[in-house]
Amino acid sequence: MARSDSLSVTAAQLAGDALSQLIRLGSLGDIVFQVSPSQVRTFESFERQSEAIFADHEVAGGKPISEFMGESLDTLDLTMVFNAGLGVVPHQEIERLRKMKAEGVPHTLMMGSRSFGQYTLRSVSDEWVHISATGQPLVLIGEVNLVEYIEILPTQAQQKTRQDEIRRNETGKGGPERLPGASEPTQKRTLTPAPKIDSVTRMVIS
Repeated sequence: MARSDSLSVTAAQLAGDALSQLIRLGSLGDIVFQVSPSQVRTFESFERQSEAIFADHEVAGGKPISEFMGESLDTLDLTMVFNAGLGVVPHQEIERLRKMKAEGVPHTLMMGSRSFGQYTLRSVSDEWVHISATGQPLVLIGEVNLVEYIEILPTQAQQKTRQDEIRRNETGKGGPERLPGASEPTQKRTLTPAPKIDSVTRMVIS
């Protein structure tokens, strides 16, 4: 099961609305998507995909039974257009993205005032549309693939705190004589003195 959200915005449309002001559309880490009279650095398209994970168990003589296992990580695809005529240096912009990808560090993705959480850059590709006489791109289209980042491994301190809580909860059930993790409280046993037996008659002596 998948859901796809898409948003298409052209730099020309945004530039037309920003003749006298700076419009900040969002950010990825320290890269700010913005439109102003002197500079345009933004995305042309934004596509997000979310998927649910199901395990389908085979059933003899019938249809498989589906079991919901959870969700996969969201993925995002951004198409970005860098135009030297709009106040940016295209090859420097794409190199910033390549550096972020090479570092492997998660970055917060913002769209307006909304946070989409943390994402890692998994791939960056670029298409040189127009090239200058010196061999530098004048117009460059960058394709960026982002994957949601979830930190699932707890720290050692968090693990120890959790273990201590479990021990306290276990020892609090059934009184102090209950052992941690035991299903039932331990039982008391009272031992009585062994009876005396006559060595000749083998009778119990009262």
